[in-house]
This record gives sequence, structure tokens and C-alpha cells, in this order.
Amino acid sequence: MSYDIIYDRRFIKVDDLYVPMIEIGSNNTFEISASGREIPEKYWMGLICNKNRYLYSKEEILQTAKELDECGEIYKTRYKSFEKGEFLKYIQAGIKNAKPLEVYIKWGNNLILRTSDNIKYPQTTEELKNELIFAALTGTKISLYFSERNFKVGDILTARNLSEYPYVIKDGYYLTRIYGWNTWWDDDINKALKFKTKEEAERFLKKHKKDPNKYVIIHYLDEQQNKQGNSRYYQFSLF
Repeated sequence: MSYDIIYDRRFIKVDDLYVPMIEIGSNNTFEISASGREIPEKYWMGLICNKNRYLYSKEEILQTAKELDECGEIYKTRYKSFEKGEFLKYIQAGIKNAKPLEVYIKWGNNLILRTSDNIKYPQTTEELKNELIFAALTGTKISLYFSERNFKVGDILTARNLSEYPYVIKDGYYLTRIYGWNTWWDDDINKALKFKTKEEAERFLKKHKKDPNKYVIIHYLDEQQNKQGNSRYYQFSLF
């Protein structure tokens, strides 16, 4: 019996709408890897909720997921299908974890938009939105997919924008990662873990069994002012 397997889903957040992407492959189709091994087919495509558009509301996506869920026989591995109601929850989680295109690109992934006579590589959410709206208005058929077979995932806390998540954790350098008892630091504030409030940063440290009182939690604007002040003092002290 031939059937499709859904290996992954990554939704792109575009304002209050979404581009639902799924990684899929047939159970009886294989590819040849760079090392010459036979591996299962996997490719990315958009989940179609409306044949005339490419941007969908949360409600539209959930309705499509519900209809597919009720049909049954949707496989998540080669030998196991989604249980009743499970696929809907799978898609709900995809919506909840949706990210702007910039985050996925920062993690090292590439989105490709292909038409019958052109290939584009959108770099921003705004650029992608304009392309999808134009395609819908002109009736242009497009193929949208990630080029990566294995989707790269980074730390969402480092991918955040400083203007929206202005607080960082500092101890000489900026905290970029915590794993177990190990911590990673960098002198580039853009690579730091970013938080919306000081309290969120404190909760993060406590969650990882770190004492917030041993670190400096600072707003990036204050940090810029501190550096400018130090720079002025240093320049003055030369004379």
C-alpha cells in the first residue's frame, strides 16, 4: 500500500496570517544520498487550504486539518499513523510555534519560491507576503518549499529582535546559551538571549538553576548609553 508520511511542519507567521509548510514523502519512494545510500523521500510543500490563496488564517488551517484528520490514514512514521484527533493537535502546535521567515533563515534554512519561469529566494517576511499576495491576485501558480531535507533549528531567544525583547543577561559578556551546568557567552549583544522584561529573564535563570542576583540584567538601550559614556570618558582621559 502506498501512502504519504508527514515528517515535519513549520509555519511562517505573516502578520495575523500563516504560511503552513509541511515536509512529506511517499513510503515507497527513495532517494540516493550524497554518500550513495538509499534514503526515504522527503520534500517540503505548502499545506493547501484554499487553491486561490497562499496566506491563511488560523481558522482556515484548523478547518483543513480537521477535515484531513477525519479522513484518517495520515502517517507520521513508516509504520504508524496519527490517531484520531492527533493530527489536528499536531497542526495546532505548528500554529502556536510559527515564526517569521527571518528566524528560519537566521537558523540556516532557505525558502524557495518557484514559478513556471522564475525562482526567488525571499529573505524577509514582508518580501514573502508581497510575493504571495501578488501571486494570488494574478492567478500565478507557485511552488513554495524549504531547500533543507533536515530543517535547522536554532534558539528562538537569540533570534528575537532587541527592539521587542530589549533585556539581556550580562556577566562581562552576554549570555547566549545555557545547557545543563554550562553557559556560553559572546561580546556581540545581537547574539545574546533576549527577553521582553527583566522578570522574564529572572524566571529563565531560575528555571536553569542560576541565581539572578549573580548576573546583570540590563536593557540594551542602557547598555548602549553605558558604552557611549565609557567611550567618552576614555577619550577625555587621554588628555
